[in-house]
Amino acid sequence: MLPLRITVQNPILGEKFDFSVELTRSGQTPLAQSFQLEIVEEKQIHEPRDPQKPEHKGVNLPEVIVVRENPSQNEESWSTHQWSGENIAKVEPGRIYVNMDSNDLKNYLTKCPKNMRVLAETIYKTGVYLNSIILDLELGKIEALNGHKNAVFNGSISSVSKTLLPLYLDPQIQKLAQRE
Repeated sequence: MLPLRITVQNPILGEKFDFSVELTRSGQTPLAQSFQLEIVEEKQIHEPRDPQKPEHKGVNLPEVIVVRENPSQNEESWSTHQWSGENIAKVEPGRIYVNMDSNDLKNYLTKCPKNMRVLAETIYKTGVYLNSIILDLELGKIEALNGHKNAVFNGSISSVSKTLLPLYLDPQIQKLAQRE
């Protein structure tokens, strides 16, 4: 499920809005959905759904699980996964494990201004998570891997890990992106 928040300033009772949402997917056709919203009283009870019309369940994204050398509550340990600072991520059904004590992240944070560290960690976790989803899906389509999917995944996500933060947070790259 992908949450969507819509804010209407100065709503008028009965006012209707038409929306279209498109989720693009690399190398695949986008998923598109159009819908209409109406401003109603807060206490109004919604009409029951048509039982013949299936309810849309949304997209089920895997849960992200943080792995650390010395984990806090709600995190997992390197030892549980037999990891070190070289490991970046692992995909299992319904879960993606992200090493937040990876050498790549730690090396970047040593050069990162203190006021940017939380942002860097958030971008790293989100970037590794999303790239892990995409890599796992794409590698699953390649029959020629013949049981080498994990090795290819590990090498690929390691490359992503090394370039992720410099790509998003490097001031020189940000200046390039702001040029017209």
